[in-house]
Formats: sequence, C-alpha cells, structure tokens
Amino acid sequence: MATRMNETAAHLVDSVIPRIPTRQWVLSVPAPLRHLISFDSQALKLVIDAYSSAVFSWLKKKAKQRGILEKVREAHPGAVTFIQRFGSALNLNTHFHSIFSDGIYTENDAGELTFHRLPGPTLAEVRKIAGKIAKKVHRWLEQRMQELQENNEFAEKEPLLAKCYAASSRNLTAMGPNAGQPLMRAVDGQAKAKNDRDERTVAGFNLHTSLPIGANDRAGLERQLRYMGRPALSEERLTQRADGRIVVKLKKNWSDGTSHIVLTPMDLMARLVALIPPPRKNQIRYFGIWAPNAKLRKKAIPEQISEENTESSCHGKKKGWAKMLARIFSIDILTCPRCQSKRQMISWITESQAIKDILDSLGMPTAPPEIAKAASVAEQTEIFYEYAD
Repeated sequence: MATRMNETAAHLVDSVIPRIPTRQWVLSVPAPLRHLISFDSQALKLVIDAYSSAVFSWLKKKAKQRGILEKVREAHPGAVTFIQRFGSALNLNTHFHSIFSDGIYTENDAGELTFHRLPGPTLAEVRKIAGKIAKKVHRWLEQRMQELQENNEFAEKEPLLAKCYAASSRNLTAMGPNAGQPLMRAVDGQAKAKNDRDERTVAGFNLHTSLPIGANDRAGLERQLRYMGRPALSEERLTQRADGRIVVKLKKNWSDGTSHIVLTPMDLMARLVALIPPPRKNQIRYFGIWAPNAKLRKKAIPEQISEENTESSCHGKKKGWAKMLARIFSIDILTCPRCQSKRQMISWITESQAIKDILDSLGMPTAPPEIAKAASVAEQTEIFYEYAD
C-alpha cells in the first residue's frame, strides 16, 4: 500500500495535475451516512457527486462575480478525490480528501485555455457549501434509508462482513463474549484535544480547506497527495501487551482525552477486514477538466508536466524501484558511491554454487533463516467462532 501511495502521487504530479495553484478540501459526513457509503456504491456516488458539484459551483460563481466570465458554463475547474475508509483508531470512517484547482480555466475563441486563480473561501462560504451538500444528500437519503430497512442485500449476503462494518464504524467490539460493547480505551484527562469542527459543520457535514499549494511547488503537491493516499495502518502506532492485546496509539487525542484504544487480535482482524474497499470500486475519482473523458483535458494537461528531470519522472502504473527511491528518499542506488558514475547490469547469476561462493567470499550467510515454530493450541487461550448461529 505504501508503494501504491507513492506511485499514485508520482503519477498525478507527472501526468495529471498541471502547474497551477491547487488546494486540498476534506469532507466528512454524519456517522450513519459513513456506514451506508462504506458498502452502498450508489450512495457513495451520490455523496461524491454532490460534494464535487457544490465546490465547482462555488468556484464558477466566484469567477463570475469577479468579472472573469459572463456565464458559469464557461468555467472549467478540475479535481481529484481520494476515498479514505479509515480513522486514526483503525475504525471504518469513509470520508473524502480532494485536490481542487484553486481557480478555473476559460477557453478563448482560438481554443486556448487560460487559468484564472481565485481567492480562497471564507468560513461563511465553506459553511454555505457544506449546507448545499447536506441539502442535496438528505433529500435523497431518507428514501434510500427506508429502502435499506425493507431490503438490505448487503446484510443478507454478507452477514459477518456487515457485522464487522457496523462494529468498526461505531467503535464497538466485533467478536468474542464482549461483542457489541465499547472498546477498552486509555484516556488522558490532561491532554484533551481542541475541537473546532462545530464551526465548520452543517447538519453533520464537515468541510475543511487547507492552505493553497503553489503552481511550482511540485514537491509540496506530491507530499500532499501521498498523505491523501496513505495506508490505513502504521506499525509505529501499534504495540502488543503481555496478555496479547494490541494497543493502538491515536494520531491525535479525541475531544474526551482518549489517546489509545485496546483491541484483541480478533478485533484487530475484524477492523482490518472492514477497511478493505469493495472489489472493482475505484478509490480515486476524477472530476471536471481533469476527468479522463473531459473534452478539454488534453489542452489542460500537457503530455509531460515534469520537465526538470525527465529521467526521474515516473509514468505508467508501475514505477522503477530505483527511480522511486531516488525520488522519495533521495537515495540513488544506481549511482556508484566511489566514482559517482551510473551503475550498469553486468550479468544475472542463477547457479546456486556460484551464489554460495560469492556470499562466502563476502562473509555473508548462505543458509536460509530458521522458520519460527507455530504456537501450540494449548497456548491459545481465547478462540471465538461466531461465523454462524
């Protein structure tokens, strides 16, 4: 997942997002809706479409107010949205991170595009956009929730997975004798986090914008995209207690001071299962002029955006591991540390005896590592099977 994160960010910087100012927008939705869009693709599409159209509408109207264009249909913004399914507690929390163009394109009579930067939104404008999203979604949501109460195909076809989804989204224990009970937590009463979400929340929809990213700050844009496409789990935040339970350190303390949650191994597995997206459902969506089928996409996105170092730019789905190391960690493994010349492949060695002789000459081990023994059944004190009644 870390490889995919870096490759996706490199691809977007090199081949999709042009050299224009951009801005990150983040949308969180009410808790019941998070659970619904985690498995209902129709509901997910509705929320994403309402979100992107509301921000696009604000950009177009802002451009018209500033006299850049006469009609809003003459404006062409762009966006890339990442669907994130996780919260800091490894809970199911579907929300959206997006990179929007910090302005709009216009096309002149000769067919040439011009980008016009717009000022960032005020808090009042952010709340107005959030209210527009909420109004459109709520209008449809009442009918959809009623349909699911009458016929929930997901719960009928995948009852165990639906159970994992429900427990994860509500921060409850999913398995074992304590199923349905709140998780064990560690609370630091002296380190309560400041909660400023209320001022950016309308009807449960929280919309947030960050500082803009400059047109030439490609490194900053790539870092932001890596953050948006990051994996759900960081092993640095996990520790195992003597009783076998897993302690998950939260990225930030909750408003009540909660700093850690404690999971049984089975609950950890249930949470990881809930974070896996449904099959054949894209987790990255493109909108506006950056969409694959947009008429003006080729004019807005040049064939190659990264011009400083064409050798280090990454194109296509798979990136060379050496180029990615040089790009992300500034480690050029193909450069000789002694003469600074470019390393070249001399030959492939496949004969086992030749490999053993080379390793022996370098003083390196030639035998494979020992395989750890599996824990005996007697050592497993808690096993719960709840796959069927």
